[in-house]
Amino acid sequence: MTVEVLAGLLRANVAAGLAIVLILALRRPALRLFGPEAAYLFWIVPPLAAIAGLAPTRSAAMFGVSGLQAPMALEAAGVALRAATGPAPAVMAFWLAGAAARLALLIAAQRRFLKRVRDGKAGPAVVGFAWPRMVTPSDYEARFSEAERQVVRAHERAHIERNDPRANAFVALMQAVNWFNPLVHVAAHYVRLDQELACDAVVMRRYPQARRRYAETLLKTQLAPRALPLGCHWGAPSVHPLEERIGMLGQAPAGVGRRAMGGAAVVALAVAASYGAWATKPARAAQASFYQFEAPQLWSVEVLGGGGPVKICTDATLRAGFTRPTPVFGDQPCAPDAIPTGAGGAYAFRCKANGRAFGVSSVAEGDLTRDFTTRLVVEHLDSREPGYRQTRRHRRLGPCPSDWIIGDQAGRSGAMVVNSVSAQRMLIAS
Repeated sequence: MTVEVLAGLLRANVAAGLAIVLILALRRPALRLFGPEAAYLFWIVPPLAAIAGLAPTRSAAMFGVSGLQAPMALEAAGVALRAATGPAPAVMAFWLAGAAARLALLIAAQRRFLKRVRDGKAGPAVVGFAWPRMVTPSDYEARFSEAERQVVRAHERAHIERNDPRANAFVALMQAVNWFNPLVHVAAHYVRLDQELACDAVVMRRYPQARRRYAETLLKTQLAPRALPLGCHWGAPSVHPLEERIGMLGQAPAGVGRRAMGGAAVVALAVAASYGAWATKPARAAQASFYQFEAPQLWSVEVLGGGGPVKICTDATLRAGFTRPTPVFGDQPCAPDAIPTGAGGAYAFRCKANGRAFGVSSVAEGDLTRDFTTRLVVEHLDSREPGYRQTRRHRRLGPCPSDWIIGDQAGRSGAMVVNSVSAQRMLIAS
């Protein structure tokens, strides 16, 4: 499970990171063409791409789906699977520690800001994400005229109406979860800035004659030393936030048509980025092959160095198990405790049997439709005991005899065993 979580986290960050780079490249043109309100919506694309990167992938016909449960009489093993999965718990612990540290810093910053609010030294701002409210400094009425307070209230009201405090809480959470990804923090910076530009545009649309007054109010506002983590502060965190915001005030407001075009562009880009993140994932194996629609086939399965072959009448499901077997120790199958991973003829998973943990891997070589070998490796994951290795050869002999049905087998003595799963296991392993 740990490996799967880390792999999903990596896929989501790669997809989101590529989307962030794309949005950063499009940000300036979008501001000019569609206006700040529509440009801000482009930031929905990275989280959608990340979600698409985690979505179940498409299926592809492969010869490697769990089916036949074959026991393994195996000898001497390597440590490849242990090396591949061993660091995962340590990496998971490191990631969780980083996320916890980031959350702790976020909570501390929020508490410092709220203390400044109680002391009358912070604001104007909107605080809280469940029930957002506007807070002002103790000298609010003395510092701002009634006309200036009007546009300040309009700005903060726009934040609340647009659910910006909740959006900022989500961004802060994503920064904590993906603390190791610098692109996420860069995106958070510009999300906050574009959010302020969008609210400025809303206010200017409501008070088109107040541009000068609005710019003067921005200039006399004292910026907080740090951004408010869970809320919306009048000054967005940026090297020159006022310069960019006042510069946007000089542009003609985007009309309904331009904003609608921007919304359509956001939808198109979100769909394209999400599909791209999903479609580029490796296809998962499915229970399908060209055998699916043909008559049952007779195959020979031989453990090299272990005696003669066993003939088995197979369908697609039984044949799929040739490359992805589940070991059986005694009468107990080794139950996977994580989602198996693999592609083509390679396959690996961890499992437990009789209270012991094992790593299992299989590599198939040759023509999977006619004649191939599989190298099976099982190793102990909870001890230094020697593992096991087995090589099998699989050959297609042709159609099953007319009096055989799927599952029938003939052992080395030539005697047929009719549909006995336990006998099937013993014959293959012996």
